[in-house]
Amino acid sequence: MPQCDQQTRRGSSPCKRFGFTLIELLVVVSLIAMLIAILLPAIGSARDSSRVLQCTSNTRQIAVAWTMYLQEHDETFPEHQKNMQWFYGGREPALGIPAFQADHRPLNPYVGLAETDSAGLDSFRCTADRDIRNGNTGGTGPTQGHSTYTYFGNSYMMNASLLWQKDESGDIQRVRLSDVRLPPSQVAAAGDVQWYYAVLNTHWDAHFHNGHDQVNLSFLDGHASYVQIERGSAHTPDYSFLREHPETQ
Repeated sequence: MPQCDQQTRRGSSPCKRFGFTLIELLVVVSLIAMLIAILLPAIGSARDSSRVLQCTSNTRQIAVAWTMYLQEHDETFPEHQKNMQWFYGGREPALGIPAFQADHRPLNPYVGLAETDSAGLDSFRCTADRDIRNGNTGGTGPTQGHSTYTYFGNSYMMNASLLWQKDESGDIQRVRLSDVRLPPSQVAAAGDVQWYYAVLNTHWDAHFHNGHDQVNLSFLDGHASYVQIERGSAHTPDYSFLREHPETQ
């Protein structure tokens, strides 16, 4: 709107109009673009951190659920069945595990759910979950085109050493908590599936939160933690997927 002094309003000269020049507009646009470039990585980092925290919360629920399960089952882990490392808990049925294989998910009641019909279940679903890929075949993997959760009903693969052991005659037996000779705070129960491929040091890729083998793990003492997996190492001071120290095996 024109701004005029008293003399101008009496008609001695036209009012001057004020506005932005083209250079000023370009400067403003450049500043806005610079702010966006600065803020976008920060927003992305905050979003990734939020997903990690949500995943940590999920794995802690799983850790606590295991302590409750063991208390009610004579400190004995579930009986070994095919794919039990996936269907110990989660959504049922799952795309890659038909109902005739996974007739129940024993940990579900301990996160407040029925053993079956757990569609929409979030306790076993990582918000950064995606499909498992084979790095040697251009990405082809068992969950191609599906998230790990959609395919298995569960984002968090269990430590299979807690599901079976062989007796002296070679028969498969259930594992009791007393069979675990390491501190419960060190033994991982389950976690982001990338732990498995990192421990085996394979080319399979199931990185949910990063590309350098950091995963959320639940532990037998009921806690959960965001842990750096050492490639090829099943046992470190920070975690173990074994029941006893490797030097005693």
